[in-house]
Amino acid sequence: MVRALRWIVFAIAVLAMNFPIIVTLITSLKSQRELSTNPGLWISQPTLDNYLEVLTQTSRFNIYAYLLNSTVAALIGTGLAIVLAFPAAYAIARSEAGKRLVLPIVINLRAVPLIIFAIPLYMMYQWLGLLDTQIGLGLILTIVNAPLALVILVNAISDVPVELDEAAKVDGASSLQVMMMIVRPVIRPALVA
Repeated sequence: MVRALRWIVFAIAVLAMNFPIIVTLITSLKSQRELSTNPGLWISQPTLDNYLEVLTQTSRFNIYAYLLNSTVAALIGTGLAIVLAFPAAYAIARSEAGKRLVLPIVINLRAVPLIIFAIPLYMMYQWLGLLDTQIGLGLILTIVNAPLALVILVNAISDVPVELDEAAKVDGASSLQVMMMIVRPVIRPALVA
């Protein structure tokens, strides 16, 4: 009885949290005529014409260009965040000062609303010619993604035994070589995440 009640509560919570998505999906399956006459959730005659129109009519609404823009910006934002966060995470994870001082500052900066930086970023982007560019959006996504990447990578690198670093340094490896050839392969799952 308790187990069934728990599953009912879970189902209600899932429906409540996903209600906007469900309504959007139902609305997308209605024809234009049915949208104007039937605003409810019931579909009398489902159709895929709306999807077909979006995917085939590129003269007015080029979904493929928008998807390409989003993909390029996301790749820039993710890749650059990882490239910047990995060395910083290694330095923070291997030094006590970094864990006590730098990491909390970076995490707290993520809590600051980005709208505070809107005017300075706009002026800087205008001066650099980055307004309405994929690179410009990618840089903003880097700012958003870097703290999360840093936290994930610091935790992953902290789990790597320091003895691996020490053994590599005894064999003559530099800190960069240790980071790239010893630590990076070990934390590959965190890098992918």
